[in-house]
Amino acid sequence: MSHRIKLDTGAAKGRAQCQVPIFRASAVVLDFGVFAGSLPQVWTGITSVTLRVRAARLAPVVLIEQVVTSFSNCTAAQWAAGAHEHFSVALTAAQTALSMSAKVDTLHATLSALRADGGVEVLGWFELVMHDANALPGTVAETVGPGLTVAEGDTRYVRGVLSADRFTFPNGAFIYLDR
Repeated sequence: MSHRIKLDTGAAKGRAQCQVPIFRASAVVLDFGVFAGSLPQVWTGITSVTLRVRAARLAPVVLIEQVVTSFSNCTAAQWAAGAHEHFSVALTAAQTALSMSAKVDTLHATLSALRADGGVEVLGWFELVMHDANALPGTVAETVGPGLTVAEGDTRYVRGVLSADRFTFPNGAFIYLDR
């Protein structure tokens, strides 16, 4: 599973910029584009970016921590075309195999950049909406989105049509994709 996430460093710091659905105990790749308004950030003077995931925004315990040291510059057109990103964070199934308090848990994810001068800059934060990965075949742990019922399948397999900008369920409901 892969998600493209556009973070705006100029956005209000007190709110999540997006919600990203993931499944427990499943590998996921998060591709990031970091912008200041409509202008992509230039990646000079940054030595690393750290993704930290907590159960809540101010929770002291870090559940997942991943450091990225490989970046590339990306134009707004490349990002919009889905052809390029500033950096990617790959989470393994072992990293996302967290114990859950419900069939759906919302986790707090923060991205911070370490500058070459030693300073730290918070790039933004977002929510990871973790769904139970449906450990036993044939059982439905959670109905994800409209149009998915027990008769149609479990949460690992979603029937529908994927087009350039959306995923359409059999009942006509759809989800826009950020590509």
